[in-house]
Amino acid sequence: MPIKFSASRADFRLDVPFERPQFALFQDGSGLISHLFTALEPHGLRLSDLKVERGTGGLAEIHVLCNLFEYALTIRVWIDRVEVICLYVESEEKEKKYSAAIVDALVAIQRKIEPGFRTYAFSMNLHGPLEGESVKDYLAKFVAKTPNIGTPTGAAVGYYYGPTDERLFSSLTLDVSVAVTGGIYIRPQATWDASRVTPQDLPVRVRGFVRAALESLDLETPS
Repeated sequence: MPIKFSASRADFRLDVPFERPQFALFQDGSGLISHLFTALEPHGLRLSDLKVERGTGGLAEIHVLCNLFEYALTIRVWIDRVEVICLYVESEEKEKKYSAAIVDALVAIQRKIEPGFRTYAFSMNLHGPLEGESVKDYLAKFVAKTPNIGTPTGAAVGYYYGPTDERLFSSLTLDVSVAVTGGIYIRPQATWDASRVTPQDLPVRVRGFVRAALESLDLETPS
């Protein structure tokens, strides 16, 4: 019987490298900032949430920063990639709002680069309790043998997978959570081929992968 798992804390990261560096992306006339603002204004972006960060001036440090949803979601556009970080996913409703903003940003950026994105690398950190079972006992089910170098207090496991359809590789990590007392930490990661997956398709791929990962662990999440 599946064990009920409800994430008390969740965050995710998405890295989208370009096929090659876009040296003209931040030049006058590129239209990047205008396109980003137009795409993200419906999601609540204000002029004060949009910045050009230059660091020490090196090409690798220059990027456009977009802060959304009271800084819960940040999107950075570098000369060679897009980086998305979401700090708090509190509900399925908010996850869908964040996904819509990310898709609109990626579509706007894609129109400004040539030849396009190379991959989508996604990772998620889930922390939460297991209903009716201790995390130690649950993790022990995945460990065939524990090396005898002392008294074991717990275990962590990691699994790595090769290509599956448009997914190039993936991994799944389980450990004791340090963020939620008595909870479990689950980290699903996956990378998709951007030549075979559009930005609009990405949310479906991500949700399906995370759902399949949890089901493979015999975990049941709230509908």
